[in-house]
Amino acid sequence: MDTISVIIPVYNVEPYIRQCLDSVVHQTYKNLEIIIVDDGSPDNCGAICDEYAANDERIQVIHKENGGLASARNTGIEYASGEWIAFVDSDDWCKTDYYEQLMSHMCKDPVDIFWAGGCYRERPDRQIVKRTIDAPFVYREMDLNDRSVFIEKILCFGPPWEKIFRRSFLNEYQLRFDSSDKANEDVWFNFITHYNAGSIAGYPYIGYHWRFIPTSITKGYNPQKAEICYRLIQKCHDYLNGRETNERIYNALKCRCLIQISSTLQCSLFHPNCRMTNTEKKKRISEIKQWQYYEEAINDDIVNGLSFKMCVLRSLLRLPWLWPMKLAYHIKNMLLHKRINNGVCN
Repeated sequence: MDTISVIIPVYNVEPYIRQCLDSVVHQTYKNLEIIIVDDGSPDNCGAICDEYAANDERIQVIHKENGGLASARNTGIEYASGEWIAFVDSDDWCKTDYYEQLMSHMCKDPVDIFWAGGCYRERPDRQIVKRTIDAPFVYREMDLNDRSVFIEKILCFGPPWEKIFRRSFLNEYQLRFDSSDKANEDVWFNFITHYNAGSIAGYPYIGYHWRFIPTSITKGYNPQKAEICYRLIQKCHDYLNGRETNERIYNALKCRCLIQISSTLQCSLFHPNCRMTNTEKKKRISEIKQWQYYEEAINDDIVNGLSFKMCVLRSLLRLPWLWPMKLAYHIKNMLLHKRINNGVCN
């Protein structure tokens, strides 16, 4: 029976850590190596993790200085010895049969990456099923066209915790999270792993609960968000430079560009804490729209796979006026503020 090394990075999640650890410890698939990386957590998480380790010999706790999520996950990979690598975020939890279901449908010949069916997005007021795949599949001896199908998916929604990675595959290509850039870690890791994968399979079982905790709209402001978001797009293009690629991958990156622009507007230029004047905002947006990859994404009429929201955003970005975009994000913030006042958001 193959061993799964379950890597759990921990930082400042004391209200949720026990539910997370209980869900992993009590998995019906028992052949687990549980690696908890305490990333310098300032609360009592470190002590709680040590408590669990004292009662379960499968648990190993690594205490380290705070280095961010990517650094913690990479540390876990280095300590792992199982055939498979799985990730669980410490404020999430899994159904107790999650890994048994996935491993029972794992192909006899190991693939590089195995997908689960998606996740439950747990909001304070409701549960949303976010489905990634609808039927079992196996891709072997994949060519670039095969891999581009998955790159399209992960550039839109690609968390590593709904997948299991073959450890020897990660080590063969030295595939790791980028610990030098504490943003977009998940997207970058999934991009490089799926670009290099020779085989991918999946089974449509949903057993992962992703805890979504909306915070106050007065938080999360980042005036450097534009540069941070664009850096991911640049990294992906730099990685492809000199490597085999195709139009489908470039199309997927254009879709991702619009997602990154939306994040910039939400967390920076149209955030309530932004003190720029309308003239300054308009000038800044004009600058951002001229960045090479963003300009291509905005002006390309044949970008495939855009969601309705991204189609609307692209249309707004093409207008010479600021007020339509400002109004759209103002309404979005008002709705979120209303949810907070109603006690829906934490």
